[in-house]
Amino acid sequence: MAVCDAARNDGIRIGMTSAEAAALSRDLIRLPYTPQQDLRGLEALGRWMMARISSHVALAPPDALLIEVGGSARLLGGLDRIARRTAASMRSLKVSADIAIAPTAGAAWALAVAGRNEQVDEAGILGALQRLPVWALRIESAAAEALHHIGIETIGQLLALPRSALPVRFGKGLLDRIDHATGRLPEPLHWLKPSWRIRERMVFESAIDSLEIIWAVLAVLVGRTSAELMRRGQGVLELQARFEPEQSPPTVQNIVLSTPTQQPKKIMELLRLSTETLRSGAGFIAIELIVMRSQRVCFQQSALIGAEEADAEQELSGLIERLRARLGETIVTRPRLIPSHIPERAFEWTSDLTITSNNPIADAIPARPVILAERPVEIGVVVTPSDDRTGRPISFTHQGRVHRLRLAIGPERIAGEWWNGHNKTRDYFDVEDETGRRFWVFRVGETFKWYLHGRFA
Repeated sequence: MAVCDAARNDGIRIGMTSAEAAALSRDLIRLPYTPQQDLRGLEALGRWMMARISSHVALAPPDALLIEVGGSARLLGGLDRIARRTAASMRSLKVSADIAIAPTAGAAWALAVAGRNEQVDEAGILGALQRLPVWALRIESAAAEALHHIGIETIGQLLALPRSALPVRFGKGLLDRIDHATGRLPEPLHWLKPSWRIRERMVFESAIDSLEIIWAVLAVLVGRTSAELMRRGQGVLELQARFEPEQSPPTVQNIVLSTPTQQPKKIMELLRLSTETLRSGAGFIAIELIVMRSQRVCFQQSALIGAEEADAEQELSGLIERLRARLGETIVTRPRLIPSHIPERAFEWTSDLTITSNNPIADAIPARPVILAERPVEIGVVVTPSDDRTGRPISFTHQGRVHRLRLAIGPERIAGEWWNGHNKTRDYFDVEDETGRRFWVFRVGETFKWYLHGRFA
């Protein structure tokens, strides 16, 4: 499965049997093949790199790491120095490694696996790839064998073939691998998540009880936390502040944010709001901040068109965060869409503000009323023609008041959820009375009863 340089110098090659290898070297050391342990070792090496080279490391089993070093170049003195530092780290661990740097993960992997310890820029990708073997594109063995049979050995020969013919003969995966390596198609990578939480703690010689001093300490801890978040490229989503008295359990305050942030000013503002009523008779001898949840921060340029909507969303998120910091985590909730055609079942309230609603049904249905009754209210309705129980509504009575209708749009039929025991169908009408008020009413197909479900204004 694998050989070291010393064994290779003795003529031992991958694929030999153990007996064949033993015949070539008297000093041969044979170790069992343990892929799961190898994967754990590769992950451990990746996390070791996260602390020294970059916070963004992805595994490429069985024996490769993909490290995003663009954000670390200025900090570590440039790409050349990063390559030398990585090579020195591998030597210190007695690990043989080929190291390549390229603008795409596919190109860097191809250069490294082919033994080309090189650094190429965006303009040099094609030139560097052309002389490499086709299997360096991480293609399936069947595709590599098929290319070999027709005489295609290098990536340059492969790129010379008509692009439109490649998916038909070798599958779409080959074209995707080419585009990943050349940069035509972005390649999603699964970054290792930091296994350690960000914790900043300060211990005092004597207890402190002044709110101004507590805020000053928090400002220092927030500054350290923010700096570590920036180093990792992460933003905090949930922050825990622990205030520890000398002889009693700690007081814990949780701050939950709707969007990840690294901004010390914003974090400190929320901490101030949550600690305004903080009290301890004997004071606190230690304060600690712990990042409970974080998420990678993607910085985007504001659009010239639509920036007002983005600003409004940020203001709303800030308002919700301040309310929760002052009044409690569960005091503010948001509706979340869930897949259901039944209007009163199509959403639920959640206190998790980071959830993005995704309801494919919502994109296909007409507009719904602004005000929806929790339960539909039965009403009396006059239809036309009057002798037709399935006619169109011309008036309805609700709470003793008669609403004569001048407009009725519908019906919109919504079937019941038979799998939940609700088999009745509803025919909804968007109606407007003589005063201009719009209502949402429906008739049950099986009972011919009418109900008021909501109003539009």
